[in-house]
Amino acid sequence: RIELLQSKNQFQQRYREALSALLAARRVVPAPEIEYNLAVTSEKLGLRGDAVDYYRVYLSTVKEPYERESIEKKIRRLQAAGKKAP
Repeated sequence: RIELLQSKNQFQQRYREALSALLAARRVVPAPEIEYNLAVTSEKLGLRGDAVDYYRVYLSTVKEPYERESIEKKIRRLQAAGKKAP
């Protein structure tokens, strides 16, 4: 059990580091891919509101209907999960 907690903490730390790196990259070269990766990373860290915001920015650049539908579904799922959270 202790090993699992340590492993989870290590993953959380790596996601926080990735988030910082992505935010720095975004300041230098804004790109849709960075917004998407910010959304995924924020989601992994449990930052639902931030993830929704990043997904929305990314969504504004997506033209393909199937991909738009997929991102919209993620946004709805995160919003629903946020409403259920204490």
